Amino acid sequence: MSTSDDSKELYFFSVVPWIILYRIIKHEEAAFDCMLQQHVSLDDDEDESDTPMLPSSLMLLSTAHEYLGRRALCCSSDGALIKFFIGVLEKEFTTTASNDSHPYKE
Repeated sequence: MSTSDDSKELYFFSVVPWIILYRIIKHEEAAFDCMLQQHVSLDDDEDESDTPMLPSSLMLLSTAHEYLGRRALCCSSDGALIKFFIGVLEKEFTTTASNDSHPYKE
């Protein structure tokens, strides 16, 4: 049984693996944040940046959009990746108070 190279490429460019990777990374970020909260004492004043970094999970979604966009596939599967990315960003922005500026807004 032989499959064509075209069908293999379609699986490679699917949006589902990107969404699964996002969820795995998001879970690991939450676990890391929890562990960090437990180990950081209030008296330790290390030189931490006041500006938070973009989380790896959001960087992954941005990379997925760029990668699939180069092949005009970022809106494949009825725009599943774009819809998912927008939903994630909406949740991220609604968690901050409206009067606070969000650290990831440009």
